[in-house]
Amino acid sequence: RAADLKVKIPAAVGAGADAVIDDLAGKVPLEIDLADKDILDGLRNGLEGVREGEECYILFSGKYAFGKSKIGTIPANSPLAFRVWVQQVEN
Repeated sequence: RAADLKVKIPAAVGAGADAVIDDLAGKVPLEIDLADKDILDGLRNGLEGVREGEECYILFSGKYAFGKSKIGTIPANSPLAFRVWVQQVEN
């Protein structure tokens, strides 16, 4: 069974070194079920095996993000980077 996580993601960055897609600073932690099919493959892969209290940076190519689709201001095939604080892990 995949873990259920409570994480805080202050920013997701993509489409260029300085492009902040979504600034989540100060917002409530996200609860993520790694079995959820709607989570980006790159984010799911990066969160596998994390532990409570860890801070991690997850970087992945557009292939594991939105692929050939343009989503909002994110161009197709854009690599993404997430800074994540893991607050809680439940197995």
